Amino acid sequence: MSISKKRGGVFLVWPQEYELSQHLADKLNLKLLLIQAKNPNSPLLFRYFNQSVRTIRWLTKNKPQFIFVQNPPLMACLIVYFYSFFHRQTRIGIDNHSVFFRSRKWKLFHSFSKPIAEKAVINTAHNKYDLRILKQWGVNCREMQFINPIYRKSLTNAPLKNLHWKHWKKKLNQAKVSVLMVNRFAKDDDDYITVMRAAKKKPNWIFFITGDSNKASQTELQFAPANVIFTGYLKHSEFLKLMQKCNIVLCLTLRENTILWSIREAMALRKVFVTSETKALREYFAGVGIFTERRSPKDLIGKIRYAVANTSIYQEKINSFLKNDSVRIKEEIVEIKKAIEQSL
Repeated sequence: MSISKKRGGVFLVWPQEYELSQHLADKLNLKLLLIQAKNPNSPLLFRYFNQSVRTIRWLTKNKPQFIFVQNPPLMACLIVYFYSFFHRQTRIGIDNHSVFFRSRKWKLFHSFSKPIAEKAVINTAHNKYDLRILKQWGVNCREMQFINPIYRKSLTNAPLKNLHWKHWKKKLNQAKVSVLMVNRFAKDDDDYITVMRAAKKKPNWIFFITGDSNKASQTELQFAPANVIFTGYLKHSEFLKLMQKCNIVLCLTLRENTILWSIREAMALRKVFVTSETKALREYFAGVGIFTERRSPKDLIGKIRYAVANTSIYQEKINSFLKNDSVRIKEEIVEIKKAIEQSL
């Protein structure tokens, strides 16, 4: 027996950002099942209750044979866990993102998560450091690194539809260097303060910082120099278009042992990227990425300058990396499919 969209294999996603899961679902031949909050700014308990009810209704009606669920949030995994008890023909898998292992908030729920992971026929981790945690739990697990996305040039080269595009375009034309920081304003993860300090020292450069700036304190943001533009939350298509138009992409993290999806997105557009100097990131992207010290505006400026000067060299390195990495992706997908199919 094999999984297929017709036979009811689904990839359940609750968060607003689902592009990574979309790529993985396509490779595994699963239907992407989006049960997202209708109002992302509503209270957490209200969102979870609403999403839980809608998830249970969909599962009860469609009775999928296999459910792969994105974690976090843990509540989505919990719903799938209980559903599988009442529908024993259904098997479950959990796609664990690094934030679940590294965020202080989610670490509080690790002991509560183990029974759910034990129930799953497969638990995937996006790097070997996260995989070690799952192995310590004694559950069925495999490493499944990020898949390299492919974006149509007709999409990324199209004009931005953002209301501020005319202003941004003027800034881009005036700037000597344009930089996009992929950012969510997560204080224990995103180093936007260092980027703002670097921007202050380079007034002839332009820095776009993505993400909902309402998540940051106004005290932090009021010191941002004029050459920093807070884009707000962008639709994914608009996010990619803006990335395409900038010289350099910043994929930074304050966490150890975290692999960033934004690096894969940058490479898909053949954009040279500067990322954080961590053991995990250097191990996975040595030779293709440019690494900067965390919390060091001076070093960040130097690495951006180096990236601009060596753009063509690093684009060739990215092309070579992606070609070789496609073999790895095929091998991992085969192993994940095999584990799922054996459980069925």
